[in-house]
Amino acid sequence: MAMIKNTPSLLAHGNVKLRKKLLEIAEKLLWEIKGDRVIEENIRVEGGKMWIKGHPVDLDFENIYVVGFGKASGEMAQALEKKIGEIKNGVVNTNHGVKVERVKLNICPHPLPDESTVAHSEEILKIVEEAGENDLIIFLISGGGSALFEIPRDGITIAEEREIVGELLAMGEDVEKINETRILLSKVKGGKLLQYAKPASCISLIISDVISRPKYVASGPTWGDYERCENFVIADNQYGKRKVKKIAEELGIRAEISPTILRGEPSEIAPRLVEELKKGEEMVIWGGETTVNVGNAHGMGGRNQELALRIAERISGENMAFLCIGTDGIDGPTDAAGGIVDGETMRRINRYDEEMKEHNSYGILKNLGDAIITGHTGANIADICLGIKSFDYVHHVAPLIRSF
Repeated sequence: MAMIKNTPSLLAHGNVKLRKKLLEIAEKLLWEIKGDRVIEENIRVEGGKMWIKGHPVDLDFENIYVVGFGKASGEMAQALEKKIGEIKNGVVNTNHGVKVERVKLNICPHPLPDESTVAHSEEILKIVEEAGENDLIIFLISGGGSALFEIPRDGITIAEEREIVGELLAMGEDVEKINETRILLSKVKGGKLLQYAKPASCISLIISDVISRPKYVASGPTWGDYERCENFVIADNQYGKRKVKKIAEELGIRAEISPTILRGEPSEIAPRLVEELKKGEEMVIWGGETTVNVGNAHGMGGRNQELALRIAERISGENMAFLCIGTDGIDGPTDAAGGIVDGETMRRINRYDEEMKEHNSYGILKNLGDAIITGHTGANIADICLGIKSFDYVHHVAPLIRSF
């Protein structure tokens, strides 16, 4: 089963040669960064120890509990169940169905929590409190956990929290600032969950969707001062970018990872990305998360779709293509993960300026047949943007000739 559901329609027009390369790489990437794949690749259980990216953790405990929250936590639990023989109890909160056997799976809303989120989060808290001094809690944490695991602090209702966070999201506020607010409103974020975990030992296996400090992943519920708890980031955006480079090079494409981080408004960063591709290798790879302040606009879209279209403005007529995608498969309040554009895109768009003023990137890309549809991917390492251009004979051969 393909990750990208509408590949045939994405290849029905435009610069098919370049589009095909981008879509092949994106398809392989999404499989490589799924929560279960990340666990399988980075976690090994052997000789009574769990080896986490080469770091040993003793598993000699009376009981092992597994709890988690985030868009990849179901897949993480699915893989971990196969590695750990005995799990006393466990539950994960995620936003889509996954087949698990010994861990209970709760499906919660995203990006804003509700009363069901609180009830399911209290289930997690109950298990955490159940663990004793000779027990181990394994936390499976991934991006999206801020919404999928929440119990408001005393004096705040979940409805009030939804309103506050919802306004920040609509303003396109930076994720760190949003999560700092979430921490202030929460009984379990910002390391507060550790108070309920004591006196048990615990480890956190984290798939990060945060570009800067990992303590902001899921608003950092286990990121605090407790000597019996260790946090391990087993995959992040940089991990994903390295995967892309490896995949591209295996396909014979010269690729480089740009030091430029995707942040700020798409319209502001798009020119820089195009310029870097013009000066760089055949493929350039970027990661991060832009933000869109929709204001009073009435369109529908997402940051990756908007970035793709802002880039399309800059590459009109060029032998280039770009793909921008949210690795979780969700871009804004749409069913698209992102978009793909090339040098032929702009000539196929009507009323571009009017539509973009309303931030209607989804409407544009759906009409073009260029919105990328994946559904839930079971991954979440923030956004990836790929740019590719066609090298002519001189670009490919001249450096080789000069080397002799």
